Amino acid sequence: MKRRMKRLLALGIGILMIGVSACGSRTPADTGEEPKTEQTDQGSSTKEQEEPDETDNGETEEQEKEPEMEDPENSETENNKADPGQPENTGTQPADQNTEVDEEAFGEMIQSLSQYEEGTAGASLKRLKAAFGVLNFSEQYESSQKESFTQKLQAYLAESEAMSAEDMKLKLEGVDPTVQQVFTEGIASMQDQLSDAGNPNRYDTYTQEKYQNVVKAMEEVLNEK
Repeated sequence: MKRRMKRLLALGIGILMIGVSACGSRTPADTGEEPKTEQTDQGSSTKEQEEPDETDNGETEEQEKEPEMEDPENSETENNKADPGQPENTGTQPADQNTEVDEEAFGEMIQSLSQYEEGTAGASLKRLKAAFGVLNFSEQYESSQKESFTQKLQAYLAESEAMSAEDMKLKLEGVDPTVQQVFTEGIASMQDQLSDAGNPNRYDTYTQEKYQNVVKAMEEVLNEK
């Protein structure tokens, strides 16, 4: 009886040890749970993959926002088109700019010079008329008319028998002191002379620069002869 009890006791202890051993050797696969350590590592890895690189994105945005450089020539062209007050540079003279010389004023100047002859009767009055003939033409003359003016002067000298190029040079030199008096003393200083000459002055004041431009253009033609 005692032996039987010992066997039963030993058998029970053996069964108990087997059960304890079996419980201690279970794996996550047996319980259906995943290791917490692996979850933490995988979650961290996934999070790092999903988060964008802030440095790279920041540089990309700055590159996208950087304005493009404009072409100065294109910009200037656009500005000119946008400004209605800015004339377009076409390389030609404006349509409203007069390039033809006034034929009436030109004819009066040539006639007054041809009639003036130093050392003859009434030379002082003729000199006064010739001086204002040049001044009247000069006052309405524009630099844009130079080509037309020189062409007309060349044509006159080529056909005229009344006045040669050398004669015209001498006449211009003869009337210059009278012209300079107009610029320095004014027309009021010669009212009596003007009245005797029939008031040949078309203007109350005259521009010295315009007179110089006309004389210079005439001398260019006269010196070619």
